[in-house]
Amino acid sequence: MTIPEGDDVVGYKSPPRATRYPPGVSGNPKGRPKRKDKGLPYARILDRKVTIKDGLGARPATAEEAFLLYLRKKALDGNEGAQERLKEIQAFRLERDPDLGSADITTIVRVIVSPDNPNHALLLLKMAVKLYRFQPHAQIRLEPWLVQCALDRLSDRRLNAMQRATVVAATRTPGKVRWPDWWET
Repeated sequence: MTIPEGDDVVGYKSPPRATRYPPGVSGNPKGRPKRKDKGLPYARILDRKVTIKDGLGARPATAEEAFLLYLRKKALDGNEGAQERLKEIQAFRLERDPDLGSADITTIVRVIVSPDNPNHALLLLKMAVKLYRFQPHAQIRLEPWLVQCALDRLSDRRLNAMQRATVVAATRTPGKVRWPDWWET
């Protein structure tokens, strides 16, 4: 069997001459379909409707509104990270829309003493220090002079072993405290 030579060879990647597209004509005249713009991935999530429960009961809201309400609550409770995020969001909104009315912008007021978290007050009064200054959620430790004053106020009252361990762990430099005679570390 002989194989024909030239342009008449039919096989893999060589269709018959009669079915080939002529030069200059595309095999896909409409072209590649355009990509649908789905927007930013988080935009689709933040536009979803959710149900939030507040003092007025359950009501529908967007996920973005629910997130901002949650962030605002955390900021008012004294969470420094949430306060920083709200400041960033406020600055971003002002940058995008300088005509935003003052009614749309909320001012963040730092809460000095929160019923659930006195850490901010302790830091302001220099009664405690953050272990890692540049992290918004770092642990704090009590200053040794504050622990010393609190021990002096105990007079005859004694702390159990678990309470003593808690006090030592919460003190920044326990070696600087003059522990009472009954104290066992």
